[in-house]
Amino acid sequence: MSASAPAEHSSGSGPDGVGDTTLFIATAASYASDGPTLPVIGGVSEHADLVRPSKATSDARPAKKRKTVDQPATEPTEEGAAAKKPQVDLAPLYKPWTFLPPELLQHIEKRLGKSWEEKVEAVVFTKNQNVKSGINRLKNLVGFEKTHGSDETLEDSASKKDGGLIAVSACSEGTTKLVGIVEMAKRIVGSGKEKKDGGEPWCTYTVLTGLDIQKRQEEDGRENVEDDKDKTTDKDTKSKTPVLTVWFSRKSIPEFKAAFGEQTFTVFHHATDA
Repeated sequence: MSASAPAEHSSGSGPDGVGDTTLFIATAASYASDGPTLPVIGGVSEHADLVRPSKATSDARPAKKRKTVDQPATEPTEEGAAAKKPQVDLAPLYKPWTFLPPELLQHIEKRLGKSWEEKVEAVVFTKNQNVKSGINRLKNLVGFEKTHGSDETLEDSASKKDGGLIAVSACSEGTTKLVGIVEMAKRIVGSGKEKKDGGEPWCTYTVLTGLDIQKRQEEDGRENVEDDKDKTTDKDTKSKTPVLTVWFSRKSIPEFKAAFGEQTFTVFHHATDA
């Protein structure tokens, strides 16, 4: 076996040693052997087994990640939205005089009599009210149509009575539908072909009040956002919904006029075949 010594290259300098620089270039010694090359101690040869992880490494397992499940966003359905909406009882609207101030009721009772409520024809419209049906109802109540060749009008019994009143009411979203039906009905009954004796005058009084309703309010009682179940409590709260009533009368009512103002329109009867 032969070996070559490392080569050294030096550069000379002055005798005083100033500016001496020495550059050493080391080359790896080469070894030659007639036999097989021995593996380096501690190294890995092509015949070495795969390196196995230590016991401590194999025993250490990664911590399990908490499995999170993406819950789809729940959108309110029509049934759920309807259930959350406050339920409005329409029964009070069929007694519209209950929305009038007590002092005004006393004056009306003196003028129209103690049983004047029995002469009131109460009509209630909702947001789903059919417009054509509502107009026809008002046309009949004010006696717009009458049988050809007869003086009898096709009106309901309540408006025929002496001092009889018509009260058309609606609440919440139905108030818009009420206003539209009343205005269209006024135009129709005022455009009758037979304008005999100048028509029949009517007075209207518009009253805006409110109705107490119960509203279910859900309170969030969660103490920890990571809890699987939400603890909720329901709370009853009171709120008001607007109530609009349009009173119709053949005669002017001074008490209503002073409190709510008065509008008038004329009904020109329209003759129909029997």
